[in-house]
Amino acid sequence: MTTNLDTCKLLDQRDASLRNTPRSLGFPLIDTGTPTTGMINLVLLATDFPGYRGKAAELTKLKTEISLFNKWLTFQSGGRLSANWQFPNSWIQLAKNPKDFGVIGFEPRTHQAMVNEIINLSDPLVNYSNVTEVFVYFPDSLTKSEPNRDPFQGVLPQIGGRDSVTQEGVVKHLKGSGTVSQMMQYRNVRPTLWAIWAYDLLHTLGIEGHNPVESATLETEDFVNNVMSAWNQFLIGWTSDSQVACLDTNTLNGNEVDLAPLQTNLDGYRLAIIPINDHRAIVIESHRNVGYAAKLGASGIIAYLMDTKNVPTYERREETSLIGSRFLDPTTVKNGSRGRVGNGRKSSIMLPGEKIVFNEITITFTQSGLKDKIRFSLTK
Repeated sequence: MTTNLDTCKLLDQRDASLRNTPRSLGFPLIDTGTPTTGMINLVLLATDFPGYRGKAAELTKLKTEISLFNKWLTFQSGGRLSANWQFPNSWIQLAKNPKDFGVIGFEPRTHQAMVNEIINLSDPLVNYSNVTEVFVYFPDSLTKSEPNRDPFQGVLPQIGGRDSVTQEGVVKHLKGSGTVSQMMQYRNVRPTLWAIWAYDLLHTLGIEGHNPVESATLETEDFVNNVMSAWNQFLIGWTSDSQVACLDTNTLNGNEVDLAPLQTNLDGYRLAIIPINDHRAIVIESHRNVGYAAKLGASGIIAYLMDTKNVPTYERREETSLIGSRFLDPTTVKNGSRGRVGNGRKSSIMLPGEKIVFNEITITFTQSGLKDKIRFSLTK
């Protein structure tokens, strides 16, 4: 039933105008200059302003968030990647308030003056040699200052910077999550700091992560399921070949595969892929509402179409009628959600007994236990 794994490694065939460079949707993973195995160097800077001061208790909180991030990275990469952090454990105090820097929303071109000052003030405290990414934390006094306002339109939604010059060299990536870190996500879930850092790091490592939008994993920023999609684990190399069931459509005749949930460390297959052509494949993965998905709302499988060629522009990525990569749902998705399962945006978790048919391929979720048993058949 299984076939050559290379047939499941769909090439990234997007038009150049649709690529959010330098990120990959399909194989090979683009080389961003950041290693996906071994050790990466990260920096965390607690930064406040004259009108928004930070507290000592927040610095203690940040140490806990670093520990939680490290634990997640070890789990998610299977021990393949770890992080070395520098955290000065003191507040970097800027001389001006956010509005005085002229920061406008998510427009990075307006962030550079603030970014430059943060880098300059922290340079004596941090060795910026070979740093992969800098994360900036803004105090609660700022992020909670506008409780009744859309955080995306808040006093300082977030900042981003690239190629910042330091005494030890150039820092390629800087990200600071401001008022958006307080946004109540879907079904009243607020992201945690370490999960925001994890999401941003995936982009730095070269993961596109926005297709399929509905994929109810860390990449969708729902923060109800803080594991990566099985496809991206495969793409980044954090899944071994023996954990991928690459299936030949011509041999699907009642065959079954047991999938290990992505929230566990069980041995065996972690995803099943059925290639349809050179840019399309069906991907099936198993999830449990425990651990990094404790807020998911239901356990089950997710089946989606991965299309590495037909994608919309980044700005229109949530218009699912345009997206080649999408959920394969056994029921009609209305208003973007199935209320009986899942807390995530447009959640489409399948439960035992359900089946879907796509491209004459039937996928039946037959049984759930420690693993999920999936049956495949071809109806021609």
